[in-house]
Formats: sequence, C-alpha cells, structure tokens
Amino acid sequence: EKSVKMTQTCAARFPPPGVEREESVMRAVITVVGRDTVGVVARVSQVCAELNINIEDVTQSIMQEMFCMIMLVNLEKCEQPMDEVRRRLGEVADQMKMELHLTREEVFDAMHHI
Repeated sequence: EKSVKMTQTCAARFPPPGVEREESVMRAVITVVGRDTVGVVARVSQVCAELNINIEDVTQSIMQEMFCMIMLVNLEKCEQPMDEVRRRLGEVADQMKMELHLTREEVFDAMHHI
C-alpha cells in the first residue's frame, strides 16, 4: 500500500473519498516529467493562461536532471473542449520532449480511491 503525501492546501482540495466539497469545481491535475530545460513552467503556464485555465497550486522539483511538476488547475472558465486543451498541452510537451498528462479531478479521485 502506497502512502501519498499532500500539502495541506492540496488535501483540502482533494477530500477523502465519500466527503463532498462545498463547491462543485471542475479541476484537473497536470503532470510534467522530462529532462530539465529552461522555460518548462513558463510554457505550460502560458498555454493555461491562453485557455483561461487557472493554476491553483503547483509543485516542482528536479531529481538527477529530471524535471517533475504537478499543477492543480481550475477549468471552470476554460471554454475550449478537453480535446483542444489536451492538444495544446501536448504540442508544448512534444516541443520540449517531455511527458505531460492532464487528468480530470474525478478521474484522479477514482484512481486513488482505495
């Protein structure tokens, strides 16, 4: 059994299974992994800004030249379909030769429900 450590703010956004949040917000988790290079955060953030996606929380680290980033984003004001969001983020990932995944919160919650 794996244990997952979360910041206090992240834990508040992802309540335990069976506990409802007060507001119904459309959120997603963006993960980025790959060789460290200049501008990763800026480029992903730029796409989010262009699509009207709000970044609510972000954490990043570099482990032996590998860049790792997790973003919690709010999709409420994004007017583009998810396919377009994935396409735009995928373009940035391809250009940077990095792995990027966008997972909607309800999928993330279901995957991590024990």
